[in-house]
Amino acid sequence: MISAGDGGGQDFELNLASIIDCLTVIIAFLLMSSSFVSFGAMDTAVAVPQAGAPSTPSSEDSKSVTLTVKLMGEDKVEWEVTAGADARAREKKVLPREGLLAELEGAKSRYPGLQGVVLSAAPRIPYQELIQAMDDTRKVFPAVILGVSGG
Repeated sequence: MISAGDGGGQDFELNLASIIDCLTVIIAFLLMSSSFVSFGAMDTAVAVPQAGAPSTPSSEDSKSVTLTVKLMGEDKVEWEVTAGADARAREKKVLPREGLLAELEGAKSRYPGLQGVVLSAAPRIPYQELIQAMDDTRKVFPAVILGVSGG
Protein backbone atom coordinates (compact mmCIF):
# COMPACT_ATOMS: atom_id res chain seq x y z
CA MET A 1 0.00 0.00 0.00
CA ILE A 2 1.09 3.52 -0.79
CA SER A 3 0.39 6.15 1.81
CA ALA A 4 -0.55 9.77 0.97
CA GLY A 5 2.73 11.23 2.22
CA ASP A 6 4.77 8.71 0.33
CA GLY A 7 5.40 10.90 -2.75
CA GLY A 8 4.47 8.11 -5.11
CA GLY A 9 3.21 10.58 -7.78
CA GLN A 10 5.33 11.75 -10.67
CA ASP A 11 7.03 15.10 -10.52
CA PHE A 12 6.32 17.28 -13.55
CA GLU A 13 6.85 20.89 -14.51
CA LEU A 14 4.28 22.87 -16.52
CA ASN A 15 5.99 24.59 -19.46
CA LEU A 16 4.14 27.87 -20.17
CA ALA A 17 6.71 29.32 -22.55
CA SER A 18 5.05 27.94 -25.69
CA ILE A 19 1.60 29.18 -24.61
CA ILE A 20 2.96 32.66 -23.87
CA ASP A 21 4.66 32.72 -27.30
CA CYS A 22 1.36 31.86 -29.02
CA LEU A 23 -0.55 34.53 -27.08
CA THR A 24 2.08 37.14 -27.92
CA VAL A 25 1.76 36.40 -31.63
CA ILE A 26 -2.06 36.48 -31.46
CA ILE A 27 -2.11 39.80 -29.58
CA ALA A 28 0.36 41.36 -32.03
CA PHE A 29 -1.75 40.16 -34.98
CA LEU A 30 -4.97 41.56 -33.48
CA LEU A 31 -3.37 44.93 -32.75
CA MET A 32 -1.97 45.26 -36.27
CA SER A 33 -5.15 44.16 -38.05
CA SER A 34 -7.48 46.36 -35.98
CA SER A 35 -5.86 49.57 -37.21
CA PHE A 36 -7.07 48.90 -40.76
CA VAL A 37 -10.78 48.83 -39.84
CA SER A 38 -12.61 52.11 -40.33
CA PHE A 39 -16.07 53.29 -41.32
CA GLY A 40 -16.64 56.11 -43.79
CA ALA A 41 -20.41 56.18 -43.38
CA MET A 42 -23.07 54.23 -41.57
CA ASP A 43 -26.54 53.75 -43.03
CA THR A 44 -29.25 54.45 -40.45
CA ALA A 45 -32.27 54.04 -42.72
CA VAL A 46 -35.50 52.80 -41.21
CA ALA A 47 -38.22 51.09 -43.22
CA VAL A 48 -40.95 53.64 -43.90
CA PRO A 49 -44.46 52.41 -44.74
CA GLN A 50 -45.70 53.84 -48.03
CA ALA A 51 -49.30 54.43 -48.98
CA GLY A 52 -50.12 53.00 -52.41
CA ALA A 53 -47.57 52.01 -54.99
CA PRO A 54 -44.06 53.20 -54.25
CA SER A 55 -42.68 55.64 -56.76
CA THR A 56 -39.29 54.63 -58.00
CA PRO A 57 -37.13 57.41 -59.36
CA SER A 58 -34.87 56.59 -62.24
CA SER A 59 -31.46 55.33 -61.23
CA GLU A 60 -29.89 58.30 -63.02
CA ASP A 61 -31.82 60.79 -60.87
CA SER A 62 -31.12 59.07 -57.55
CA LYS A 63 -27.39 58.69 -58.17
CA SER A 64 -26.82 62.13 -59.59
CA VAL A 65 -27.72 64.21 -56.50
CA THR A 66 -25.92 64.02 -53.16
CA LEU A 67 -26.95 66.10 -50.15
CA THR A 68 -24.46 66.43 -47.30
CA VAL A 69 -25.39 68.20 -44.06
CA LYS A 70 -22.67 68.90 -41.48
CA LEU A 71 -23.52 70.16 -38.00
CA MET A 72 -21.13 72.92 -37.04
CA GLY A 73 -20.67 74.72 -33.75
CA GLU A 74 -22.72 77.75 -32.67
CA ASP A 75 -26.00 76.35 -34.11
CA LYS A 76 -24.78 76.48 -37.70
CA VAL A 77 -25.26 73.87 -40.41
CA GLU A 78 -23.05 73.48 -43.49
CA TRP A 79 -25.15 72.42 -46.45
CA GLU A 80 -23.72 70.95 -49.66
CA VAL A 81 -25.63 69.65 -52.66
CA THR A 82 -23.69 68.01 -55.47
CA ALA A 83 -25.68 67.42 -58.64
CA GLY A 84 -24.63 65.71 -61.83
CA ALA A 85 -22.71 62.56 -62.54
CA ASP A 86 -19.39 64.38 -62.65
CA ALA A 87 -20.26 66.62 -59.65
CA ARG A 88 -19.90 69.86 -61.61
CA ALA A 89 -22.95 71.58 -60.16
CA ARG A 90 -22.27 72.23 -56.50
CA GLU A 91 -24.25 74.33 -54.05
CA LYS A 92 -22.62 75.05 -50.69
CA LYS A 93 -23.87 77.32 -47.93
CA VAL A 94 -24.00 77.79 -44.17
CA LEU A 95 -27.40 78.17 -42.52
CA PRO A 96 -28.77 78.49 -39.02
CA ARG A 97 -29.75 75.22 -37.31
CA GLU A 98 -33.40 76.33 -37.04
CA GLY A 99 -33.73 76.56 -40.84
CA LEU A 100 -32.62 72.97 -41.48
CA LEU A 101 -36.10 71.41 -41.71
CA ALA A 102 -37.41 74.07 -44.11
CA GLU A 103 -34.29 73.77 -46.27
CA LEU A 104 -34.65 69.97 -46.39
CA GLU A 105 -38.25 70.28 -47.54
CA GLY A 106 -37.14 72.73 -50.23
CA ALA A 107 -34.41 70.35 -51.38
CA LYS A 108 -36.90 67.50 -51.63
CA SER A 109 -39.06 69.57 -53.99
CA ARG A 110 -36.07 70.87 -56.02
CA TYR A 111 -34.40 67.46 -56.39
CA PRO A 112 -37.11 64.76 -56.80
CA GLY A 113 -34.52 61.99 -57.25
CA LEU A 114 -32.95 62.69 -53.86
CA GLN A 115 -33.79 59.85 -51.47
CA GLY A 116 -31.41 60.36 -48.57
CA VAL A 117 -29.03 62.65 -46.76
CA VAL A 118 -25.46 62.21 -45.51
CA LEU A 119 -25.35 63.73 -42.02
CA SER A 120 -22.11 64.43 -40.17
CA ALA A 121 -21.05 66.53 -37.22
CA ALA A 122 -18.02 68.53 -36.18
CA PRO A 123 -15.90 66.87 -33.46
CA ARG A 124 -17.25 68.87 -30.50
CA ILE A 125 -20.97 68.53 -31.31
CA PRO A 126 -22.88 66.76 -28.50
CA TYR A 127 -24.40 63.39 -29.30
CA GLN A 128 -27.92 64.61 -28.47
CA GLU A 129 -27.71 67.31 -31.17
CA LEU A 130 -26.66 64.76 -33.77
CA ILE A 131 -29.58 62.49 -32.88
CA GLN A 132 -32.01 65.44 -32.91
CA ALA A 133 -30.76 66.48 -36.36
CA MET A 134 -31.11 62.88 -37.55
CA ASP A 135 -34.72 62.77 -36.30
CA ASP A 136 -35.50 66.11 -37.98
CA THR A 137 -33.97 64.88 -41.23
CA ARG A 138 -36.02 61.67 -41.13
CA LYS A 139 -39.20 63.75 -41.11
CA VAL A 140 -38.39 64.69 -44.73
CA PHE A 141 -36.07 61.93 -46.00
CA PRO A 142 -36.42 58.28 -44.96
CA ALA A 143 -32.74 57.47 -45.49
CA VAL A 144 -30.14 59.16 -43.31
CA ILE A 145 -26.49 58.12 -43.52
CA LEU A 146 -24.13 59.12 -40.74
CA GLY A 147 -20.88 60.24 -42.32
CA VAL A 148 -17.41 60.80 -40.96
CA SER A 149 -16.48 64.43 -40.64
CA GLY A 150 -13.00 65.83 -40.94
CA GLY A 151 -11.47 67.86 -38.10
